[in-house]
Amino acid sequence: MDKQLVVKSNFLIEASYRLSAVEQKIILTLASEIKHTDKEFQKYFFNLGDLGAFLGLKTNADYSYLREVTKNLLAKVLIIQKEDSILQTHWIESVEYFEKQGTIALNFNPDLKPFLIQLKNNFTKYQLKFAVQLKSRFSIRVYELLKQYEKIGHRDFSLVELRTILGVEKDEYPLYGNFKAKVLLVAQNELNAKTDIAFEFEEIKVGRGVGKIRFYIKSKTVEEAELANAEVVKEFTVSREEQELDSLLTRLPSDYRGRESIRALLKQWLEK
Repeated sequence: MDKQLVVKSNFLIEASYRLSAVEQKIILTLASEIKHTDKEFQKYFFNLGDLGAFLGLKTNADYSYLREVTKNLLAKVLIIQKEDSILQTHWIESVEYFEKQGTIALNFNPDLKPFLIQLKNNFTKYQLKFAVQLKSRFSIRVYELLKQYEKIGHRDFSLVELRTILGVEKDEYPLYGNFKAKVLLVAQNELNAKTDIAFEFEEIKVGRGVGKIRFYIKSKTVEEAELANAEVVKEFTVSREEQELDSLLTRLPSDYRGRESIRALLKQWLEK
């Protein structure tokens, strides 16, 4: 699966949504199954063992975690700003487990057909293997947004716009310093070390504080990208603690899920 391509409409790249890293990787893996000749979405089947290994899940015990993730994914909303309307919809129409066969079938929501099927222009394409190696949910989004502008070499966002696209809640990293440390610098380190692009960024003040971010995007050579891929494969595993933490957070009321203090308390409890 790591040699497959993800091809997404730029409207979908710039959509606003909030998914965990594992949820995003499931969506991207599903998108990579779409063939350029497909005219409709299919039910895409995966071997549970292969999919689990590809997502970094360690053992058969993690499949209960995977079932929890896919169940929650059915309810996740994304908001797409179209040319003349705003679409609020879901990612997945159905998930079906065939435990005797050891397979899982997933199907995209038909609303997403214009953004994933038979794309002729205004789309972004990249290799699946780079995105699935990123551990931070924000790093995956930043990677897509910068791949979209890779040939241009730079991209500007207002801070408000970037937070909205990335699905950062109002009470999550409210101070710019925290947002920079937890989102921008983490993404910078991960992309530079693990993908086929790297970036630097400039902070642009609006009034008294940082109001805009300008990204400078650098493409890596094939050799550099392959070296980064080879190094990261050695460490590519989703930690059990992070899985349990994400699973616990999904059980909380939505108002509490984005609070860093709650996440810190749960993480401390898990460690004990």
